[in-house]
Amino acid sequence: MKTVLVRLQEYSRQANGAEQHLIKYLMENPQEVTRLSVQALSERCYTSAATVIRLCQKLGFSGYKEMLSCLNYENGLRVEQSKEMATEICQEDSLEDIADKVTYRSILALKDTRDLLDLESLKKCVEVFDRAEKIGVFGIGSTLLAAKDMYMKLMMLHKPCTYNDDLHAQFLCAKSLTEKDAAVIFCYTGMSQELLQLARLLKERKVQLILINRFAESDLGLLADYVLYFSSKELQEGTTDTASRISQMNITDILLTAYITEHPELDIEPVW
Repeated sequence: MKTVLVRLQEYSRQANGAEQHLIKYLMENPQEVTRLSVQALSERCYTSAATVIRLCQKLGFSGYKEMLSCLNYENGLRVEQSKEMATEICQEDSLEDIADKVTYRSILALKDTRDLLDLESLKKCVEVFDRAEKIGVFGIGSTLLAAKDMYMKLMMLHKPCTYNDDLHAQFLCAKSLTEKDAAVIFCYTGMSQELLQLARLLKERKVQLILINRFAESDLGLLADYVLYFSSKELQEGTTDTASRISQMNITDILLTAYITEHPELDIEPVW
């Protein structure tokens, strides 16, 4: 079942003016919305029914009816989260408060990432890994940490792969890949110009491309063959990407564990 509230929260950062008001109403009144027709909701939000339907489709639903069905199910499962724990870190916080808040956000990010995970896309990604003769792993900035994590785990699986933390070298790695290979790009916004150039190069070479990105419409997402979304639950804007990094690495673990189950013959030994 697709989650509605997580998708709304993630998409809200890129929503336009008309959508912002609609998203705010949906997130603040999830129980009430399930009793409204598309016309009634559009009137309450001073927008059009077409805007409501387009938003539903941008969130990955076929239309308003499917979104309502998922929201109704989600309302039945979702427990009220602690508002105190979800507040931002402040100077008055004790070490215990900081430990609790950071841990809580990481747990929420993992749960929401699971809710965003499309199992059909995951299955296709496992098949891509299975067919690929070699896998190129790419990232920039903070996403390099998640990219290196995948690279190291692929090495432990004896799967041929490439990784480099230098951007120029990443382009050289991309040029070495062919249509028999696959590539994974880790990104946060999906709008990095450097990674967009890299993705275009990979597509020119007919390389199967998997994007691991925060849930959002993006130019990178349009280029990718498959997209696996993660959720970000950072406590403050401008802080370290702790929750995002954990979510990205969790997707790596899910993807590679699924790959391993398809290959029981693999002899995996720890390197330390």
